[in-house]
Amino acid sequence: IWYPPGWIGILIHAPYGYNLSFALHLLWGGLGMAFFLSRSGLKKTAAVFGGIAFAAMPKLFAHLALGHASMVFAVAWFPWLLLAELNRIQMRGTPKLSRYFPGIILGIIALADIRSLAYAFFLYISFWLWSNCIENRLGINKKSHLGNLRALIGQIAFCLGIGAVQIIPLIQFTS
Repeated sequence: IWYPPGWIGILIHAPYGYNLSFALHLLWGGLGMAFFLSRSGLKKTAAVFGGIAFAAMPKLFAHLALGHASMVFAVAWFPWLLLAELNRIQMRGTPKLSRYFPGIILGIIALADIRSLAYAFFLYISFWLWSNCIENRLGINKKSHLGNLRALIGQIAFCLGIGAVQIIPLIQFTS
C-alpha cells in the first residue's frame, strides 16, 4: 500500500486496473533498459531490442501468474537504478539532486516489494564496484576512495529513509 504506482490496480476496477498496472510497469522497465543500454554506448537498435527483451522476460510473466505483481513492479525499476548510477558517475559536478537518484530508486524498490530490495542492492553494489574499478584503471576517477564510499553511504541512507515503512516492520518481524 506504500507504493503509489501500485494504486492503479486498486483504484481501477479489477481486472482492468491490475492488467493496466502490470502493462505500465512492463513499459516502464523496457524503457529503462533501452535508455540504460543506449547510455552505455549501444546502438539505438540494439538498445530498443534490449528493452523489448527485458519487458518480455518470461520471469516477469511467471511472477504475475503466481500473483507476485509487486515483484514485477520492483523489477521494472532495476534498469532505472543502473541508469541513475551511470548518470551519477558520468555527470559529476551537475545538480546535487541527481546524485541521490540511485538511493531514491532503491527506496522505491523497497516500497514496491521488500523482497526485491536485496537483489536490487546486490545489483547496485556490483555495478558501483565495477564502475569504480573501471574508472580507477582508466584514470578517470579524480575523487578519492573515501569520497566514493561517502556517496555509497548517502545512497543507502536515502534508500533507508524512503523505504523505512517497509524495512522497519521487516526487521521487527525477522527478529
